[in-house]
Amino acid sequence: PDTLAGLNYFQLRWVYSYAGGDSGPRPFLRLDDIVIAESIRSQPPQLAAPTLNGNSLRIEGVASALAWLRVQDSVDLVTWKDVGSVQADGVGGFGTLVQLPPGMSRYFLRVEQDMK
Repeated sequence: PDTLAGLNYFQLRWVYSYAGGDSGPRPFLRLDDIVIAESIRSQPPQLAAPTLNGNSLRIEGVASALAWLRVQDSVDLVTWKDVGSVQADGVGGFGTLVQLPPGMSRYFLRVEQDMK
């Protein structure tokens, strides 16, 4: 954000709460995908043309930054089944590989933003 531009030093604050379990307090603590922005762009998933490689289909596109996306398939456009998920990166890009079932004459895929 503009308010941080030109500063030599700034601090990020987060709260960690140990809830118990087998790992003890903190040995598996990990920080990842820290985005510093005034706002994060929100948009529905947009797909690029898929790429076929043998019995795999590469799906790529753009969605909201860091959004979790659900990949679903269907043979009739009525019944949809989850076949995977992928998280968009810090600028919204995502990609995943879907294994195509053998012998399918019709096969449909869609990607939906998971609203967890």
